[in-house]
Amino acid sequence: MKDAIHCSLDRAKAAVDGTDAVLWDTRSRAEFEGTQAGYGAPVQMGRIPGADHLEFTELFDSDTKTLKPADELKSLLAANGITPESEINTY
Repeated sequence: MKDAIHCSLDRAKAAVDGTDAVLWDTRSRAEFEGTQAGYGAPVQMGRIPGADHLEFTELFDSDTKTLKPADELKSLLAANGITPESEINTY
């Protein structure tokens, strides 16, 4: 089970070069671009090369503060290269 929920450094490196894996950066746009440090920021700011960005807050309805409807989430994720067919690794 641990391997199913943990993305090791080797797995992340393979995902960068692979075609069936997605590295999904869920942090803010500024953290993704390396212009702002987040909580417990690493020594080197920015993103993993090849990562797709979709901030986690975009998954929520701004009025109700609940997840958007499933069909809307599916479209939003797919538009950002995040599909059920891919191995998805988030950070």
